[in-house]
This record gives sequence, structure tokens and C-alpha cells, in this order.
Amino acid sequence: MRQYNVIWADDDIFQLATDKDIAGWRRDDQINIIARANTGTKLREAMKKHIGVVDAVIVDANFDANEIVVDDEKIISGLRRAFDLNRTYNEDERRGIPFFLYTGRTKDILYQACDSDDRKSLKEMFEDTGRWIDKGKIEISLDRLFSKIKEDVDAVNT
Repeated sequence: MRQYNVIWADDDIFQLATDKDIAGWRRDDQINIIARANTGTKLREAMKKHIGVVDAVIVDANFDANEIVVDDEKIISGLRRAFDLNRTYNEDERRGIPFFLYTGRTKDILYQACDSDDRKSLKEMFEDTGRWIDKGKIEISLDRLFSKIKEDVDAVNT
């Protein structure tokens, strides 16, 4: 059965996706978390290291480019790093790696934290594509996220 190789970036990634969770998702959902990143810099490093095998990337809205601890709800420098990586790998190199936003932030709060370029990227990358998944109730939201990853990765690979 096909495995979907995913890089996941979130400031709370090691609590959100424990080793036990990852083993269960690999077995039950065919979602193989190949790298976890808690900063935008670590996301960039993981993308570079795994570019030959990554199928999809999950990012949180509220994580920092360099700092592990995020103390402000409006910190989105890690998300901006994801926008840059999307441009590098998908627009410049034409790799077709879908990015998914998995966040507990409401659209209103997130759009307020953004400048006009960020809002455009949010809309094009996540909102228009249906790749904006609200964390909400964890089991239901993870099912939605994993189903959407499989659907979109399969579409890109056909």
C-alpha cells in the first residue's frame, strides 16, 4: 500500500505528533511523517534533506522562523518561510508538492497578522485549494487533513 511522505512544521510538533502517533498514522492512515520541524529554519532544512521523497508539507500558521518558543499569536515568520519554500520548490523547480495549513487560528485573526502579500499567499495556497484545515476536534480534523493529503498528492502524481 502506498505511503505518503510528509514533513510537518509546528511550534508544538513534538507534542502534536509523538513517535507513537507517527507509527499509528503510518500503519493505519498510510501517512509517513518523515521529518518534524518546530521552526521555519528547520522546515527549510527538512525540505532540502528530503526533497527527493517528500509528497506533502503540513504547516501551522503560528510558528517562528528561528525561535522554538512562540509567545505571540501573531508570529507568522515560520509561515512566511513556508511561502518561500512553496515558491522555490513549486513555482521555480515545478515539483508539485502540496502545502497544507493545519491551524487553530481563525481566518480573521490570521489575516489581521498578515500583510497584503501574505494574505494573497494564504488565499492561493490554502483557502482556494481547500488545504486550510482547522485543528478543531483533533480526531476529526486529522482525518480531514490526511484524506485531503492523499487526495491532492494522488492528483498531483497522476
